[in-house]
Amino acid sequence: MNITYIDRRTGKALVESPPGEGFLKFLYHHPLGELALQTLVKRKALSAWYGRRMDGKGSAERIAPFVEEYSIDLGESVKSLEEFTSFNDFFYRTLKPEARPVGEGLVSPGDGKLLAFASPKQVKEFFVKGSQFTLPRFLQDESLAQQFATGPLLVL
Repeated sequence: MNITYIDRRTGKALVESPPGEGFLKFLYHHPLGELALQTLVKRKALSAWYGRRMDGKGSAERIAPFVEEYSIDLGESVKSLEEFTSFNDFFYRTLKPEARPVGEGLVSPGDGKLLAFASPKQVKEFFVKGSQFTLPRFLQDESLAQQFATGPLLVL
C-alpha cells in the first residue's frame, strides 16, 4: 500500500508506505483481518494495552528504525535519540522553537500530511480517524456546513 502525496516545497509527487503497512493490509484486505478489526482492533482495551506497551522502556528500540525509515529530522527535537525513554516519548517529542515557526496564514495543530480538496463538493464523504463523515455530520450543524461548503476541505 503506497500513499502518493505532493511535497509542497518541491511540487513533486512522492510515495511513502504507512507504518505497519503489512498489518494494515491484513486488517483491511483479508477476511480474518476484517474479523479481527471488527471484534478486537477497534476496541478501547486493545488501544489502551498498546498505548501502555509504547509507554514502556522496551518500546524505545523502535525509535531509531522508525526515524530512519521515515527520514525524521531529529535535529528539530529538544531531546536526542538516546534521551527518549519510550516510543510514545519520542512520538510526542518537544521540538525546538525554531523548528516550526508560526506563520501568518493557516496554522496546523500537529505534524502530518494533509488530504486536501478544493471544495467539500468534490467528495460526498470523507474519513477522519477511520470514521466516515459528510460535512454536515462532521460539523453537526447544517447551516454551518452550508457556510463552509464552498471553501477548501483539509484533513490532517
